[in-house]
Amino acid sequence: MRLYVRNWRCVEEACLDLARVNILAGKNSSGKSSLAYAAYFLSKLAEWGDPDALARQLFASGLEGVVRRSDSAPHYPLVLEAGEARFEARSAKEFTVSGPSPWGESFLLPSGRVAALKYSQLLSDFLSRSLEAKPGAQLLLALAGALGELAKSLTAPRYCSSSTIGLGYTWGRAL
Repeated sequence: MRLYVRNWRCVEEACLDLARVNILAGKNSSGKSSLAYAAYFLSKLAEWGDPDALARQLFASGLEGVVRRSDSAPHYPLVLEAGEARFEARSAKEFTVSGPSPWGESFLLPSGRVAALKYSQLLSDFLSRSLEAKPGAQLLLALAGALGELAKSLTAPRYCSSSTIGLGYTWGRAL
């Protein structure tokens, strides 16, 4: 399936032929995550219907926050296409949405696993900092560590039964 992205976050224009498994590799801030987020956004758009509300839910900003900018000016049109799904925004208030989601939940499930891993890591870091040298903290820290290990095991490739998009993440600290 072909994914076409134009004026999404830092991506001026990209066209990718997606296979069953895709790994996006590159330097930090080169657009890997932006491409994955574009695919995820497009997949959820048919369900939500309102792209501005979906962008607010996923990215804590409306369409104005995801459209590519230079010199503080937004660059439209913002276009996302995959399969029969198409989204085009000519402004934050003028857009068209057509076609069904190009991917099912089984495709998107690994992105949920990555989110679970991030949250478990944040929980572990928070508990480590908050509970150091407090009585009974060892039990809570062990629980947080176990949750982190569980999240890591869920992100292992053996659980990915269908297409995935690989993301490059830089973690501040390992669990």
